Amino acid sequence: MIGEIHIVIQLEVAFRLVAQPGTRDYGYLSVLTQYFSKPEIALKIPRGAFRPPPEVGSALVSLRLPGEKAAAPVINEEKFLEFVKLCFAQKRKTLVNNLRSISEPEATRSASAHSASNRERARKN
Repeated sequence: MIGEIHIVIQLEVAFRLVAQPGTRDYGYLSVLTQYFSKPEIALKIPRGAFRPPPEVGSALVSLRLPGEKAAAPVINEEKFLEFVKLCFAQKRKTLVNNLRSISEPEATRSASAHSASNRERARKN
């Protein structure tokens, strides 16, 4: 069984893979990658390491398996990933607007507020 995957990718993409919630780089790619693996930037590779040097920086990224999926399995993975994709469909829009096609705005606001209060209670414990 494969326990780790190592890839060399564009540095900007590597930042997106390892991004945490609340940061500018956090999005669908972050959630998807972290659901299946635990990504880590192992090494930033300078442009001069390649011939000819590329226009962008690179990084060696380690993906350790499994990711959050092991700790938080979902009943219907396909629907979960579709939902996450919808949440990040248009980054400039709010979550309420992105989910408008599947939920009334007030229901989304209510669920979001309930979730925030649960997180706050969990943090205090």
